Amino acid sequence: MSIDTISSIIYLAIVIIGLISIIISAIIKVKNTIKIKNQANAEINKAQEQVTLLENSNIIIDAIHDAMIQAEQFINYSATEKCEFVKSQIKSICYEKNIDYNSLNADKIIDYFMEIANNINARGTVSKTNTQSNNVGV
Repeated sequence: MSIDTISSIIYLAIVIIGLISIIISAIIKVKNTIKIKNQANAEINKAQEQVTLLENSNIIIDAIHDAMIQAEQFINYSATEKCEFVKSQIKSICYEKNIDYNSLNADKIIDYFMEIANNINARGTVSKTNTQSNNVGV
């Protein structure tokens, strides 16, 4: 073997090693890009789920509010019966809208609305009583 042949073989080996390193580098970059894209898609899906959850929560809260107003119109019904009516309305709306019904969360929201209504009703009673007692001396 001549020196030219050995030089050509060494040159060819260097070029092949360079090409292999470029290919490996490109594969790593593609793999990282795919990983980043998958993470971004996961974050987008998570954000979409949160938006859907928020929209569903708003639908449920509005439905609870409307059902509670409707239930308050029922005369001679107990608070428990009214509450059961509200729950049945919510279950129906969840079924219609294909929303998972979570009774625990619905119960908490209903209880919260009932607490607000009771506080408002209590204030109304107190203020009427105070107004009547203040007018007695006039």
